[in-house]
Amino acid sequence: MSLTPRLQVESGKVVLTGQWTLAALLPGLKELEARLAGEDLAALPWDLSSVSRLDSAAAVLLWRTWNERWPVELVASEMQRRALERVAAMPSKTGERRRRPHPAASRRCHRWGRRRRSGPSSGA
Repeated sequence: MSLTPRLQVESGKVVLTGQWTLAALLPGLKELEARLAGEDLAALPWDLSSVSRLDSAAAVLLWRTWNERWPVELVASEMQRRALERVAAMPSKTGERRRRPHPAASRRCHRWGRRRRSGPSSGA
């Protein structure tokens, strides 16, 4: 698996691979931020199953890309989900306190990811 963080849109979903850490993101951060801002990726399903590491800086970047809302579908490990939930619980860019996501919503995202990794399903 490549250590370089990559973002690809495949079959109508956003697939991330590599290490999504501040150190790994810094060399191409401006280009990545421009791509994230320039495309309407927030409304697509996201797959983080091929991300080997996700730190808090990357979690903030993703949360802001998603307009501070959970994506419709998310494939993420338990550790990735926890990192994203910590960011979701922090004050927003405007200084307002965000409400923590409903626990059922994050469990649903995680369960969907677990089903997807174990094989295709007919509906998520």
